[in-house]
Amino acid sequence: MRDDIHKKVPRPPKVQRWVRLSVNDADRLAGRGFEGFQEAMRDTCRRDLSPSFVVELNKTLSGPSGLFGHLSDAASPRDLRGRGGPAEWEVLTEAKRLIATGAQPDIIAQRAVETVMKNRADADIRVTTAVLPRHDKKTAVVLESMKSDAARMDYRALAESVCNGRIYERPNRSAGGLDIDGDLLGGGDR
Repeated sequence: MRDDIHKKVPRPPKVQRWVRLSVNDADRLAGRGFEGFQEAMRDTCRRDLSPSFVVELNKTLSGPSGLFGHLSDAASPRDLRGRGGPAEWEVLTEAKRLIATGAQPDIIAQRAVETVMKNRADADIRVTTAVLPRHDKKTAVVLESMKSDAARMDYRALAESVCNGRIYERPNRSAGGLDIDGDLLGGGDR
């Protein structure tokens, strides 16, 4: 199998990286494929679900129900201050489906994000399947590894970090980084 097959997968760079880590035997056996998958899912959430959409969704679901129920006034993600991308549409649709089935409003946002991310992982695997060579012996190994990564993922924890906003927080770059007041020359006498 070609080493650059991941470049043919029509997905974002983090998903392509996951495919590359799954194709490479050393990375796959060392567990880096799963780490790549986790980063790809976090990146998908950050990129495709705007923080303002998530905040408004939570606010709407935690507030009083309107005449026709929660989210009855939300015809599109833009009504909830979202960008209107496919993932936001999927979350809104799933949330409305959960409302219709009688789910408790306090868990709807989290369950909707969880379901959408599971579906997104399955879609990434399907797209990768179409790109991988059919008659290569390694294709089955790569796909099994990717399916295993998707099955191991804690989607509930991912959805929780999206719904409470932790996923959007910037990591503290000053910890262990460059100290502005520090001696940049290494402290030696000259």
